[in-house]
Amino acid sequence: MKQLPNLLLVLLIPAFLESINPKLYLFEIPGSPLSMGRLGLVLFGAFAIITRGVKMSSAFAGFLLIYIGGVVGSFFSNDVLVNLSNGFAQILLLFGALGLGILLKERHKNLFLAFDIFMVAMFVYWMQYALTKTLLSGNFISYTTLFSQKKAYNHHIVGMGITHSAIYLVARLYGEGGSKKVYSYAIVGMSLLLCLLIESRSNLLIMVVGTLWLVQQARRKNIGYILLLALSFYAIYELISYFLEGYAFLSKRFDLQDSRYQAETNQSRIYLYQQFLTEFIRYPLGRGPLNSRIYVEFEYRLLNLHNQFLTFIIGGGIIAAAGTYKIFSSFFRSIQFNKLEILQGQSTSYTRAFTALMVVYLLTLLTIESGGTLLFIGMGVIMYLDMQYSTAVNAQERLKKQLHQATNLHHTA
Repeated sequence: MKQLPNLLLVLLIPAFLESINPKLYLFEIPGSPLSMGRLGLVLFGAFAIITRGVKMSSAFAGFLLIYIGGVVGSFFSNDVLVNLSNGFAQILLLFGALGLGILLKERHKNLFLAFDIFMVAMFVYWMQYALTKTLLSGNFISYTTLFSQKKAYNHHIVGMGITHSAIYLVARLYGEGGSKKVYSYAIVGMSLLLCLLIESRSNLLIMVVGTLWLVQQARRKNIGYILLLALSFYAIYELISYFLEGYAFLSKRFDLQDSRYQAETNQSRIYLYQQFLTEFIRYPLGRGPLNSRIYVEFEYRLLNLHNQFLTFIIGGGIIAAAGTYKIFSSFFRSIQFNKLEILQGQSTSYTRAFTALMVVYLLTLLTIESGGTLLFIGMGVIMYLDMQYSTAVNAQERLKKQLHQATNLHHTA
C-alpha cells in the first residue's frame, strides 16, 4: 500500500471528531460558514482533486443531482438567498467527499489506519456513554425517560455511533479470521445490547441486518464455522432475553405484540410518510434544502421526515429523486464487488468493512436525517466503493477481451 503525508491526514482529525459527536466536537471558525471539521474535509478533498484530477463516478453524479435539485428548489422557498447559500455550501462539501473517495481508492495504508482509529474511538466513546447512562448509572431507568428529561442524547444519535462503528470493526476482524473472528462476535453482542439499553428499535434491527449481510459474505461455511456462529447467536439471544425479562420498560418498548404501543410511538412517522407525496406533488422542483420539514397537526409543530432521502427529495424535487435513484443503483452495483471473478481471493477486509459500513449507514438514513460531517465522509466512502467497482469491472472486461483475442490467434495459427 501507498502512504499519504501524515500532515495531510491531520486535516481529517476535526472531521472525525465532529462525526463522533457533533454536539461536543463541532468547532466553529469565526467569520467562516464552515466548521473546522468541514473545512478540513474540503481542504483534504481539494488536495486530492488538484493533484489527481476529478474522478467521476455514478455515486458522485447522484449526490451532485441531489444538491443541484436543492439549489433549484431554493427559488421556490420563502428565503431564497439563505437556501441558495446552503445549497452551494453542500456542493463544496461534496467535492471534499469526492477527494476523500479518490484517495481511498489509492489504498493508502495510513489513511485506512486513520479510519480504523476513527471507528475504534467512535465505538468506545458511545459504548461508555450508553453504559454510563444505563447499567453503570446506579439508577437504571428508561433511556426514553432520560431523553425526555434532557439528561441524555436522542437514542438515534447514540445508536448511529454504536452501529456504524461496530459493523465496521466487526467486518475488519471478521475478515482477518482466526481468533479475531471471535472478537467480532463479541462486538456484535455488545452493540445489540447497547441498542437495547438505549431503546433504539431501528438501530437494533439495522445492526441485525448488517450482521446477517456479513455472515452471508463468508465463502467457507464448514461445520466449525456454523457451530461457532450458532453458539454466538444463542449467547446473544440469551443475553438480550435476560434484560427484556428483567426490566419492564425494555420489554414494553420492544414488545412487537403490543400493537397499540407500537402504533402510538410511530404515529407521527407514519403521518409524515403519508404527507410526503402530497408535498412532493405540490413542489415537484423542491422547496429548498432548508425547508424540508412538514407540519404535524396533532403535535402542532414542524418535524423532519425521519428519512434523509425523502428529505433530499422534498428539498430538491424531481432532480433530487433522480439523484437518489442513481446513488442506490450505484451502491447496489458496487456491493457485488466480491463476486467479480478477477477479484476472487483478493478482496480485503477493508473493502468488506467499508461496504458493511455503507449497508448500515444507508439503512439508517432511511429512518433518520443525518446532515452532519459524517454524511459527507459516508459520501466519500460510497464514491470510493463505486470507483473501485468500476475499475475492477473494466479490468475484468479487458482480461476477457485479451483472452478472447489470444484464443482467436491460437485457432488461427
